[in-house]
Amino acid sequence: SYAQVASGSGAFRANLMMYSLTKISSRTNQRQPLSPFLGAILFLSAANDRTFKTSTMKKEYWIRVGHVDNRLVIFLNGQMVYDSGIIHDDPDLHKNVDITDRLDLQENFPNELIFEGFNDTFSDTDDSEAMNPWHFSYRVVSVTRNETGQILKERDIVKPFDEKHYSNPNIRALNNVYVLKMRGGEVKVISNALSQQFAE
Repeated sequence: SYAQVASGSGAFRANLMMYSLTKISSRTNQRQPLSPFLGAILFLSAANDRTFKTSTMKKEYWIRVGHVDNRLVIFLNGQMVYDSGIIHDDPDLHKNVDITDRLDLQENFPNELIFEGFNDTFSDTDDSEAMNPWHFSYRVVSVTRNETGQILKERDIVKPFDEKHYSNPNIRALNNVYVLKMRGGEVKVISNALSQQFAE
């Protein structure tokens, strides 16, 4: 039946196509043209395959933390999703934070994403006048994977941040706030307020 052909396995449909295309008339030894009805069935079957493959693609949302010096804390919708702890010597962390399940992906629902960076005392002298270096870098991305988990596309949701400065110690050196909303199938920034404290 049509339903069996349209929903059957790929191997079954492939065999059906080969049979239809190579059927030879016993009288004329000529290839017979594919009937319009069978051609329509095979077309719909192929379209069904493409729809299935598209529907199995998965979209994820990640924060990729690069450099942290001295401490970075990230909040999403009032909940802390990452705390680096106090780090010195400006390492490249390559830390990935999955926020897929923490985002509200309803159309036009506002998600507040906050990055707070702190600059603690570099030495044991407790000299409040000494300048202390800080460095923070991060990306917020959407990742599209196929049914096997292979990454097909990675898109930056916010402009990648990477800044390094000096400031007085023991202060909040970074306070970057973004509001994200799902619009037309994509998470987008609808507003931001970026603030850094430094003296150079």
